[in-house]
Amino acid sequence: MNRESNKRFFAALFCICFVIFSLLTTAFIITHADHDCVGHDCTVCAQIHTSANLLKQLGTAIACAAFALAFAGLFAASNIFPSVILHIAFTTPVTLKVRMDN
Repeated sequence: MNRESNKRFFAALFCICFVIFSLLTTAFIITHADHDCVGHDCTVCAQIHTSANLLKQLGTAIACAAFALAFAGLFAASNIFPSVILHIAFTTPVTLKVRMDN
């Protein structure tokens, strides 16, 4: 296997592990939501709380990654099509000398 196929393999493996982890964590929370709580030091409640926080943090990380990917895509598009981006960004009615009569 060459280097590129190794990268693809490990990226796919990471994605599969991430999806399985998310599903199993959610299944744990669902199946143990109605447990018999022993009180203040309940280990199941602590694990449910930890799992919920982890899923919340991963959701935030995914949103940040999506924003970064969108920003990188916009940056790449501005390098590929600079005249189009400049035309869109700096076109105003004043620069086009649009006459606005009432």
